Amino acid sequence: MTNNKYTDDRIIEDGSAVKKEVKSDITPVHYRPKSAKKKSWLAPVVVTILSAGVIGTVLGMFIIHLFTGIENEQSEEEVSPSAAVTAQETDSQVHSGQLAALAGYVLQAGLFEEQANAEEWRDTFTSAGEPAFIWERDEQYFLLIGIYQTEDLAKQRAIELQGEGFDVFVKQWQTTEKELELHEEASEWIEQFGQVWEEALTAQENTPLLNHSEHTPQGERLENLVEVIEAPTEDVGVYLLQVMQAYDNL
Repeated sequence: MTNNKYTDDRIIEDGSAVKKEVKSDITPVHYRPKSAKKKSWLAPVVVTILSAGVIGTVLGMFIIHLFTGIENEQSEEEVSPSAAVTAQETDSQVHSGQLAALAGYVLQAGLFEEQANAEEWRDTFTSAGEPAFIWERDEQYFLLIGIYQTEDLAKQRAIELQGEGFDVFVKQWQTTEKELELHEEASEWIEQFGQVWEEALTAQENTPLLNHSEHTPQGERLENLVEVIEAPTEDVGVYLLQVMQAYDNL
């Protein structure tokens, strides 16, 4: 009896290198390894969009900063002429003038190389009822007693003191003339100061100077002088010399 099924030797590939000899009555089947999954296209697109957004933002900020800087420079250039005009107007209000010298006649009681010696003799005169003032000039210390408008008045006082045993002599004393830059109001005030000083010197009192200080314009250059004027000492001679020295230091 003949069997309808047939046998045959077939080779079936299962994707490996191993070959098997089998007898089968079915149609041969070829197996291949499963292919890898396709990568999704969505991730690269998202990354690309995000990168483009970041780059665009940075570039936009840079451009804005660049144009802002240019506008600021233009604004500064536009403001500069105005600032220059203001500076010129301020400079025009500053006056350069001659600081006139103040002069008078003093009684000199000594000249010292050391300040300590001058202070010792000053205390001696003060204790005897004749206040003295130390004026440093040219690295020397002058011991002065009072100041008077004329030489005759100074000589009369010198004779009185010499009669009391004080060794003094008359000496002309004055401040130094110099160029001084002040604003208009301060310049006018300092010009009037010379006349006020003469009045105080003649009257031997501080009232004219105190009245003048009430009209002092604002200005750092005059502060020290005004402070001395507004702090009078008991002895008018010492006070006038203090004011004179402060004026000389302007």
